[in-house]
Amino acid sequence: VLIDPLHGGNAPFPVRAVTSGTVSTEQPEIDDVRADGPAGTPIISGALLVISGRNLAGPNVKVRVGGATAVPSVIHERELRAALSSFDHTVPAGLSGLIVTHDIDLGDPPTPHPAAASNPVPLIYRPTVTAAPADVTIASVKTVDGVPLATGSILAHVSPKVGRSQQAVLLLSESGAPAGRAPRGATLSAPAENGVAQGNDDTDAIPFAFREVPQGTYVLRLQVDGVDSPVGVDGGGKYATPNVVV
Repeated sequence: VLIDPLHGGNAPFPVRAVTSGTVSTEQPEIDDVRADGPAGTPIISGALLVISGRNLAGPNVKVRVGGATAVPSVIHERELRAALSSFDHTVPAGLSGLIVTHDIDLGDPPTPHPAAASNPVPLIYRPTVTAAPADVTIASVKTVDGVPLATGSILAHVSPKVGRSQQAVLLLSESGAPAGRAPRGATLSAPAENGVAQGNDDTDAIPFAFREVPQGTYVLRLQVDGVDSPVGVDGGGKYATPNVVV
């Protein structure tokens, strides 16, 4: 059936060229993501990610974590390696999903188009925290039942930077408690929006206020979105670092 319109349509220009691309039908598959190093090495700031699986090599291979993307420094069919420092945006601490993608170039000029993506796997990125003696401020001390209780604040230096909307908690666990007494501890909440300055999206230093905490030496743990920072042990196998004296 031919229907003549009352108004004529615009005639498109002729197609000058047809471009195409090919990609393997085998999707990349991820089995494991870990930090380069001995078994059990935590994924922390500065880590080199080792991604193992199948069909990982392909055209325009990229590793994506949330909105951050990196081109692996090492590409093999069964292994990719990408430094956390190589991502185009800061990868936040906490639990994120990681995928591997393959892109093909189409069009004139050629531009990357998604061709294949792996299954997402969890990436547990642990924050790190430090606090020097000068970062502990004591505003007042009072004694109750022979125990000196301090009130003040701790400026915790964190890596990677913590965003406004992330949940940050500083855990204090007493180090070297005498025999016969349970170790003391405290849980400190971050200020509103983690103290991020106006005009910024994240921060590498969070002030945590504490009130009437027994004076002593405490091991620090920073918890960001439910993921704890790693702690070190001393020669006796006891958790000891990082620490602060309150």
